[in-house]
Amino acid sequence: MTALQEIELNRLIERFRSAVTAHVLCKSVKTAQAVAEARLNLSSFAMKGAK
Repeated sequence: MTALQEIELNRLIERFRSAVTAHVLCKSVKTAQAVAEARLNLSSFAMKGAK
C-alpha cells in the first residue's frame, strides 16, 4: 500500500467512524444514510485494493 492509499484509507475510516458516532447520538434517517454511504465508500476502496 502506498502512502497516498494509506492516507485515503485513514480518511475513509475516519469518515465512517464519525458517521457512526453521529448516528448513535441522533438516530435519524440522515445519519443512517451517512453511515451507509461511508460504509460503501470504505468497501469500494477495500475492493479496489484487493484487485
